[in-house]
Amino acid sequence: MDLVDFLAARGRLDAVHCERVRALRRERGESEALIITRLGMIAERDMAEELAEFLGVPLAGSQDYPSTPLFEGALQGDFLARARAVPLRDAPDGLALAMADPTDDYTIKAVRLAVARPVIPWAAVPGEIAAALERLYGIGSGAFDPRRGLVCYLKAGDRIGEVTMHSIEIIHPLPAEVRHRFYNPDVEQPWERRNSNTSV
Repeated sequence: MDLVDFLAARGRLDAVHCERVRALRRERGESEALIITRLGMIAERDMAEELAEFLGVPLAGSQDYPSTPLFEGALQGDFLARARAVPLRDAPDGLALAMADPTDDYTIKAVRLAVARPVIPWAAVPGEIAAALERLYGIGSGAFDPRRGLVCYLKAGDRIGEVTMHSIEIIHPLPAEVRHRFYNPDVEQPWERRNSNTSV
């Protein structure tokens, strides 16, 4: 049983929602949990609780986050922000890692290699992870790289090119207005500007 089936069996998703989530999963390659919360089908906190039960992992609370960063030399804040993860504690059996998506095997493996320790994923509320990232690593609304979070205000006839998880291609004519420090609600991470050969 996958996460979508699990949530459907618990009455959290109907058949239409299930099909939409699976279609977006095939199209974008994103996790079901991310798609479901982004579309507002299930609230972030409820999803964290469901993930904890589905995966049989602990659920991180606000009291579980450390007062200082762990493995600061091995785990950079930018990486943790992209992964939506925060180390909680280094225990004898491994590093407890709060994750917005504890099904993210790539992040688990990357952290394990970086710290040379077993990694124990914990489900966590994305908003609490974001608050911890800002408090521990200075990553938040007041600390965005000015290249990130690009939003373009377009006029009729203006065009943009490929939008990826990390970038947006600007195609001539340039957007009517460009602002920084915003978040694209349709992709997982803030963008970095990337000009195409046709840009001016």
